[in-house]
Amino acid sequence: MEPQNNFPPNLNQPNVPLSAPMGEPVSLLAPQKSPRFLRLALLIVGILMIVGGYFVLSKQLTVAPVVSEKNNTQENPGIIDKTPVDALNWVTYRNEAFGFEMQVPSDIIVKFEEEYGYSIPKNKLVYFVYNADKYFEVRLESADGKLLDDYKNYTYAFSSRQETTLADQRAVLFYQPAYGEGGDPFPEHVQIVTVHNGYFYAITFFEVKKLSAIEKKILSTFKFTK
Repeated sequence: MEPQNNFPPNLNQPNVPLSAPMGEPVSLLAPQKSPRFLRLALLIVGILMIVGGYFVLSKQLTVAPVVSEKNNTQENPGIIDKTPVDALNWVTYRNEAFGFEMQVPSDIIVKFEEEYGYSIPKNKLVYFVYNADKYFEVRLESADGKLLDDYKNYTYAFSSRQETTLADQRAVLFYQPAYGEGGDPFPEHVQIVTVHNGYFYAITFFEVKKLSAIEKKILSTFKFTK
């Protein structure tokens, strides 16, 4: 059905008012709001703008801290950069407070980082687990003015020793068979030691008799940051 055209209106139809009755003017303007209503509306809009601006600004100023997988020394956290460094998806562990960095397998877990002992400066230790069940540590022992040839440890009385390098510095590699009495002897291990900035840096791979390609790569990428 076609819509009816009501314009112009049919003047022959009864009771069709052409204008409003006298005394009842028709207003074409919307009714005016009271000043109290306008003030209330402006107050609500102002509060919403202030609250919204606060949340936007606070979100922009919030920066998430970067920490290691697990860290027990909040003052000296190590950082694991998850950016792959090669096709094997190795990553970089960096500890500016302890003064070194190195590349490690992507499944690396930092079990703990700590300072210990009564020396000044204190000794430092970082303990890692990789490949699920292999573990090694980087230990910084105060050299107290001693040289690499002065490095002594009672566990190396029957160990083999050979010259090598670490971070382009002279180093010594030790192999120590398992030792100790009882049912829990100290495991065999390979340790590489050098001297830098007043510390003996000793990297020890436990339950290892011969360095694998993984351990060799960790050592080859080790470098000092200060």
